[in-house]
Amino acid sequence: DNTALARRLGLGLITVRLSDGLVEVHCDPGPYAPRKSARKSGRLLREFARRQGDPNDGGQTRAGLVTAYRQDALKLAVYLFEAGASKGAMVARETGVTPATRMMRDNHYGWFEKVDKGIYGLTPTGAEAVQTAGRLLGSD
Repeated sequence: DNTALARRLGLGLITVRLSDGLVEVHCDPGPYAPRKSARKSGRLLREFARRQGDPNDGGQTRAGLVTAYRQDALKLAVYLFEAGASKGAMVARETGVTPATRMMRDNHYGWFEKVDKGIYGLTPTGAEAVQTAGRLLGSD
């Protein structure tokens, strides 16, 4: 554990046994170079590629963080606010959000309600979200 900590801090670690004078070098000093995770960096790059604009303020924490998923959900909510209850396939076609039906079915934000088979409408919470959606959709 101490060797790993020394590596992360960029320090070298040498131990000396006083009884017989044995000196052992465990790690040399140098900059910390963590392993690259292609999976994590790929996921992060895809997230940034899907976002439109830069709606997050610097230093913002998780509360109110605007992700690409939230931007897509807002597109769906704005469409339903303007057009009324619609079939999922039509919403997907008009908004350009391919997984529209799944997103409305999963309803993570509580904005959508199932009106009939394959037809979704907007809840009052969704209508309220649309009222404040201008900045979040990247239309600054």
